[in-house]
Amino acid sequence: MGRLFVALRLPPVLRDSLAALHREVPGVRWVPPGHLHLTIRFIGSKNPSFIKEALREVVSPSVTVSFERVRLFPRLSRPRVLAATIANTLELRTLHSHIEAALEQVGIDREGRPFRPHVTLARCKDPDPDKLKWLLGTIALPAGAYDIDTLHLFESKLHPEGARHTVLETYQLDG
Repeated sequence: MGRLFVALRLPPVLRDSLAALHREVPGVRWVPPGHLHLTIRFIGSKNPSFIKEALREVVSPSVTVSFERVRLFPRLSRPRVLAATIANTLELRTLHSHIEAALEQVGIDREGRPFRPHVTLARCKDPDPDKLKWLLGTIALPAGAYDIDTLHLFESKLHPEGARHTVLETYQLDG
């Protein structure tokens, strides 16, 4: 059984723009373009059947996403993730809240940390600090706002060549 998460898949034009940001930096492993997404809620290793049903009850308008800046998580001095932060709009917070409520109905506790929308661009493992600063200076995120009208339940399974994400269910967000 893989790990489940609920996410918005980025439009192809946006995924392509983000993939064009890749720079060769030792210790930085870029997320494949097909895996770029905005996680709304990580669930973990659970049986997806009840979750699929619960998410069918989520009613939300389509959402608009726009990038704010590039950040390193958890902090600059010990980076593990290079991410593009997303404006935390009322639309996204409401969608997150509706998903939390739906999952709570099937026995999944609410997440204990605040919702911070972002797209993971790369994972870092002991990168050279100077090269990482150079990388941060070269990244110009796509401007503009992007409408997304579908929500997905994904399953992620780890394989020797990396994680493999599979869409288990797709939900239409009303425009």
